[in-house]
Amino acid sequence: MATSNVFNSMSFSSFDMGAMMKMNDIGPSVQKDLQKVYLLLTVTIISAAMGCYLNYYLPLGGILTMLGAIGMIFLISKDRGNPTLKLDRMLYLCAFGALKGMSIGPLVILPKSPQNLKVCCE
Repeated sequence: MATSNVFNSMSFSSFDMGAMMKMNDIGPSVQKDLQKVYLLLTVTIISAAMGCYLNYYLPLGGILTMLGAIGMIFLISKDRGNPTLKLDRMLYLCAFGALKGMSIGPLVILPKSPQNLKVCCE
């Protein structure tokens, strides 16, 4: 009962999308950093999608790819302060995305095969 009162009391009329999209308050250096962050996020998502697609044809996803992804995280965090390793760290991030895509590949394939769906729902 108490949660319904909380949701009923929430007002979405004060939400302003124009204020959300306004970038005047952000300085140029912060804008450049945000561009880099979103670029890396996009590259990681694309590499995860490619890993998932690769897992569709070569079913390698599982514990081994999960352990490989954990290893990539350790490699990324190994040399944080060394600016000469930026490209290496970006490649490790792409490899992490691909390995995570391969790890979740079996979950993506599950709805496509009806025999797996029958076993799952029984």
